[in-house]
Order: sequence, then C-alpha cells, then structure tokens
Amino acid sequence: MKTLVTGGAGFIGSHVVRQLLDKGESVRVLHLPNERLDNIKGLDVELVAGNVLNKDEMMNAVKGCNKVYHLAAIYAFWMKNPQVMFDVNVKGTENVLDACIEHGVEKVVYTSSVARYAGQGEGKIINEESDFGLMKTGELYALSKYLSHQVVEGYAERGLNVTLVCPVLPIGPGDIAPTPTGKYFIEIIKLPIAFYSDTITNAADVRDIARGHLLAMEKGQKGRSYLLGGMKDAHMKEFVDICLEISGKRKPVIKLPKEAFVALGYLMEMYADFISQEAPMMTSRAAKANVLNMQVDVSRAVNELGYTCRPLEESVRDAVSWFRQNGYL
Repeated sequence: MKTLVTGGAGFIGSHVVRQLLDKGESVRVLHLPNERLDNIKGLDVELVAGNVLNKDEMMNAVKGCNKVYHLAAIYAFWMKNPQVMFDVNVKGTENVLDACIEHGVEKVVYTSSVARYAGQGEGKIINEESDFGLMKTGELYALSKYLSHQVVEGYAERGLNVTLVCPVLPIGPGDIAPTPTGKYFIEIIKLPIAFYSDTITNAADVRDIARGHLLAMEKGQKGRSYLLGGMKDAHMKEFVDICLEISGKRKPVIKLPKEAFVALGYLMEMYADFISQEAPMMTSRAAKANVLNMQVDVSRAVNELGYTCRPLEESVRDAVSWFRQNGYL
C-alpha cells in the first residue's frame, strides 16, 4: 500500500515526503500540473498531477493508499482573488476527505495552522483549547484555515480517522515559494533597514514540523489537534538579530510601534493592490494579527506525540543558507 502526500512538493510537504522515504514507505505525491518539483527532484516517489478542486482527480489520487497526509493548501496573505484560497483550503479539503472515505483510508493527517488558535492577545498563551481569535483582524488566510479546521473536525465526528496538526511559522531549507514567513526573512536581509513590531511570536523548523506530521500519524488521536511549534517563544527583535547576525549584515534596526507597524502594512497592501499586483511582504490584516502576539504551548504534542524542535538559531541559519544557495539573496 502507498502513502499519499498532497502538496508533497511544497515547503512542509517535501520534508514529510523525505522522512517517509527514510522510513521505507512507498510514497505518492499529489502536485499541481506545472508546479515546480525542485524540492522532490530525484526522489523515488510516484507523481500524480491533480487539483484538489477536482473530485475525480482526488478519487484517483487516493485510490490504493492506506494513509494520507493532506497538506495541499494556499498559504498567502495577499491574492488578487482570495476566493480561490477559500475554495482550495475548504472545498479542496472536503474533496480529499470524501475520497479518503470512499476508498477506506486507514488514517489521515490534516495540516491545519496555528492561525486556528492565534489572536489571543498580549500575555495569553495559545493552546488547543483556545478560541479563534483572528476574526477581528479580517485576515483571510486565517479565516480559511479556521473554516477548514471545522470541516475536518466534522469528518472526525462522522467516523473518519483523522488527526489535525497545527504548525506555527515554518522556517528552514526548501521554502521554494517563498512562504510569507520566508519572504519576511529575505526582506530583513535585503532591505537597507530592518524593522519589527514590539510583539512575541513562535516559529519552528520545517523539518521538525514534518516529523510532527509523522508522529501524528503514528500516535495522534482521532479528531484531536496538536500545535507544532518551537520549544520557546521569541520576541520579533530576536528573529531580526539572529537573521542579520547569520547573514553577516549590518544595518539600522527600527522598532515600530504597533500602530505604525499596521500602517506600514496598509501602505504595502495598497502598493500591491494598485501598482505592483504582486504579493507584498506584509498586509494590514497580517500586521494586525502579528501585533496580537503568538505565545504557543506545545505541551500536548510533546507529551502525547513525543514532539521536539531544534533551536531557532539553527533553523534560521539553514534557511538563510538555502535562500543564498538558491538565488533568493
């Protein structure tokens, strides 16, 4: 039997694929037609082109698989047509899980997001019992993942053996898109000045997040969610300082008041909307989410799955090295 990884050519997905191969599993990768496959080039996997919005293609992709990791999603803070993100993240998930039911898949691991629980505010720690706190920011990616998370929990209640994992900001090698997180690190290095908001956040190495997926498949309970984050939170200035130190860059570093950070997001968003038509480093909604702090309790994943995560400095170093070697810097 095979293991299907949807989104297996992506940032987290490609590391899931590599770790499954290291365990000796036979892996099928679902990827978009014409998607860049650099992250899995040369790997011994079965490639299947398809779109999660196509039910027939999902039935074909799942057929013959006894385990499914569903990572395929759109992770973006700005899009020309954000409805596409909701379609992929919500309806696409339904299509994949319907196919899993149809073909009697033994277990599914679904990749949700810390956004499902984030937005609790200063001094409050996020855990798997937290409410959805980002509705007030209007951040669309977070809303799409909240809705898809609810959908998946509904399938678990109907009997599907599915475990949910909720990664924090992923960093490390292989951020081919790059993700909004990777884009921020790149701009810290490239811009003439670096800026940050007075807030606390949490990031984790993409390789450890991938390992958390495998642990969830092995040990995760049906319908239960697990936050996959760093072992400790970090102030945004720590991210900037580590990034600049590792890259060998010296430049002014400016702390922006939270209101100014959000205002900068508005300016970047307007430039994208009316001039560049390309995703900005930050949007007003993402900035509003950022200043709410993101202190994360990963004890459930540690205690129930055996999850661990390497130090932040190692992850940033490897991310910067990968970006440099692949022409992003």
